[in-house]
Amino acid sequence: MRHLHRSTRPIAFAAAALAVLPSLAADGAWTETYLRAVALIEQGRVEEAAPLLDRVIAAHPLPALDVPTPGAESIDYLPYLQRARLELRRGDALAALRSLDVSLAFGGTRAVASLRRWVFTLKAQARAALHRHGDVRAALAPAAIPES
Repeated sequence: MRHLHRSTRPIAFAAAALAVLPSLAADGAWTETYLRAVALIEQGRVEEAAPLLDRVIAAHPLPALDVPTPGAESIDYLPYLQRARLELRRGDALAALRSLDVSLAFGGTRAVASLRRWVFTLKAQARAALHRHGDVRAALAPAAIPES
């Protein structure tokens, strides 16, 4: 497997996201499901949100920014970041850290400073939860160093 140089990752992510945008826009029903899952997470109804989010991720695994939705709006599709929020609310901090690492690996959250801060804030919350529960796995989680 060929590893991309760190500076080419955002370019590779953008190319992949642009390649799937037409198919994402063509099937607007999934965006409604995604937005419903996000709303349920906000309300703390994670058990209802989980199957919706899983279904959307299975159909559209690549995150993308400014995805057109039915109507005149667009959304930032950040499924792994939302999954991490869901897992934190469930109390599974280690799973949340894994989801945040996946989100960062795709590069989309690195492209926007506010999203990057959100990821690192969630990572800090997850590590704090692991530490509070005396979970030695917290020490094994890779350190998060924001990129400029």
